[in-house]
Amino acid sequence: MLRRRRGFTLLELLIALVIVGVLLMSALPSYREHLLRTRRALARAELQKIVVRQEQFFIERRAYAASLTDLGYPASPYAIDANGNPRLPSQGNGIYLIQLATAARSYTLYATPALADPRCGGLSLDSLGTRAASGTSGVAYCW
Repeated sequence: MLRRRRGFTLLELLIALVIVGVLLMSALPSYREHLLRTRRALARAELQKIVVRQEQFFIERRAYAASLTDLGYPASPYAIDANGNPRLPSQGNGIYLIQLATAARSYTLYATPALADPRCGGLSLDSLGTRAASGTSGVAYCW
């Protein structure tokens, strides 16, 4: 007498794998976009924090800081991690590289992403409050 085995056939397992693969292929692009939007928000917040420090520095010394280290950051340029904390670029795990360029009575801050972001690219903010993005989607989307 033959007893029937319980379990899955190879065909059933392959169908299940195909379904899981299709679900992953549809979910990964939206996850990546969410990740990029979150990182962009951290970079924007970091640039705005630096503006506040830069303006306080100007009030106290009647000149803008020439370096991010003058504002109390660990390096110039420095990186921010996924939690928005400053770190040395050599430590790795940085999501954006933050840079400062100064002129006589103005400055521009730059945030360059570590992970390619074609929609927004690098972000910048200057002493007049002008925001810019180097990607394809423009300032309104990125800021």
